[in-house]
Amino acid sequence: MKPLVVFLLTEYPQLSQTYKENEARALMPYCEVKIISLASHDTPYQDHLPFEHAKSKQEALRICQKLKPHIIHSHYLHLTHLAHKAALLCGCKYTIRTHSFDVIGKHVDYLSQYKDAINSDRCCGIICFPFLKKNFVDAGIKSHKIFTSYPVVDVKRFANRGDNGQGILNVGAAIPKKNMQEFFFIADKNPGITFNLYAIGYNVEELKQQNNSIHNRVNIKKCVEPWLMAREYKQHHWLLYTACPYLKNVGWPMAIAEAQASGLGILMRNIRPDLKDYIGGAGFLYNTPDEASKILRNKYPEDMREEGFKLAERSSLNTHLQLLQTIWSQ
Repeated sequence: MKPLVVFLLTEYPQLSQTYKENEARALMPYCEVKIISLASHDTPYQDHLPFEHAKSKQEALRICQKLKPHIIHSHYLHLTHLAHKAALLCGCKYTIRTHSFDVIGKHVDYLSQYKDAINSDRCCGIICFPFLKKNFVDAGIKSHKIFTSYPVVDVKRFANRGDNGQGILNVGAAIPKKNMQEFFFIADKNPGITFNLYAIGYNVEELKQQNNSIHNRVNIKKCVEPWLMAREYKQHHWLLYTACPYLKNVGWPMAIAEAQASGLGILMRNIRPDLKDYIGGAGFLYNTPDEASKILRNKYPEDMREEGFKLAERSSLNTHLQLLQTIWSQ
C-alpha cells in the first residue's frame, strides 16, 4: 500500500506556480497524493490534479484529519503553523518547501516565529534555495532541519537540443517584483527583434496599457497551458528575465532552468550576487537596459548553451523526488 501524502497548499492550480504540480506528479508513482488548497487562484491551468478547496484554515484541518495522511507537505513558510497543527491532529509529520517571496528580505524576527514548529519532532524539515539557508540558521532553526535545492522543474518536458527560433521571450506572473515594464523599454531600443511576453494574470491589463504607451513593441501572449510551454520556448533564441532592482526579491526562477533545457540564451537582471551561482556558466546578468540590448544583439555562445543543458538537470524531478524521500525516511 502506498503512503498517503497530503499537499496543503494555497492558490492551487495557479498557472505561475506549476512547481506544486511538478512535485505532486513526481511523487504519484510512489505515493498516493491528495491536495487541499486554501485561497482562490488568479489564473488556473486546466490539466491539474483533483483537489479539495478549503474555505478556511479550520476546514483545511478537518479535511486533512479525515484523510489520515502519512505525511503532510506544504509550500510557503507562512503555512508552517497550519501544517504543524494538521500534523498534530493527524499524528504524522510534515515538510515545508519555502520559496522567495516568503523569505527574501524578511527580518530575522519574522523567520524566527517559525523556529519552534520547525525544530520540533513533528517537522521533518524545510527546503530552501541554497543562498537562503543562512537566513534560517540565523533565525534559530537547527541546521539539520534545513535542506537546500534548486527550483522544481519538469526538465524532461523542456529538454530539446534542436535548433531554436530567433525571438526573445519573458515569462512569469505579472507582478511588480518581475519589473516587466523593463522588457518594454529594451524592446523599444531593438525594433528589429521580436519580443514576446508571456505574462500571467494579476496586473497583465496594466502591462498591456504600458506596452501601448511605448510603441507597442512587445507581443503580449495569451496564457499557455504548462504542457505546451516547451513549444513556445523553442521559438525563441533568448530568455530575457526582468526583475526589480529595488525590491530584489525575485528568487531563482523556474524559467531559467526551463530555458536552459530548451537551449535558449539566458539573460537576467542582476539584482543579487547569488544569481551568478544559479545561472552558472550558462547565462549573463545585466545591470542596465542598454547593457541588455548589447548582449541580445549577439548570438548566444554555443559553449554556454551546452553548459545550460547540464545545469538544468539540477532542477530535475528525479533530484527532488530523491530529496523528499531522504527527508521523509529520517
